[in-house]
Amino acid sequence: MAVNVFIVAAVSHGLLSFRHSIVNIYNTIERPEIGLYAKTVFLVTTAANVLLLQSGQGILTVALVNAAGFLVMMLLEFFLTRRKVRLRIPFRDLSATLAATLGMGLFVYLFRDQVHSLSSLLFLVLVAAGVYAAVSLYLKPFPRQDGQLFARIGRVGRFLQAFARPEAKP
Repeated sequence: MAVNVFIVAAVSHGLLSFRHSIVNIYNTIERPEIGLYAKTVFLVTTAANVLLLQSGQGILTVALVNAAGFLVMMLLEFFLTRRKVRLRIPFRDLSATLAATLGMGLFVYLFRDQVHSLSSLLFLVLVAAGVYAAVSLYLKPFPRQDGQLFARIGRVGRFLQAFARPEAKP
């Protein structure tokens, strides 16, 4: 049960991290009411969470409703912002990131029963991060333009360039 709640919470946090880009866009175009509308919807789902928790529905149900609230809030912000500014969803980049996340998650799921101590947990986390990096390295989730930006920021940037798609050949 705790693993399921953790997975749902991780997905919610992932959704929330993508939201920050949209928030910056609608604040830049001076349309903060978009955030107000979306947050109002999220507050309604939070109120539903309180009712579900009081009625004994369980923490997993609450986590799922919370994740759904994040998703609805983010989609509402996206579509309301899209009315004002032309936005493109980078499906290829998001798909590569999602595939790496699913690969890492599957690895953790398959080997979760092998965790019996802190050292085995740390080992699982390190190997899972390696799985994520390997899938990302193969799928190249960053566009070429990001690779060009990475080149400007030193050693770390040069390392990150490996995760960007190569330049198109003329």
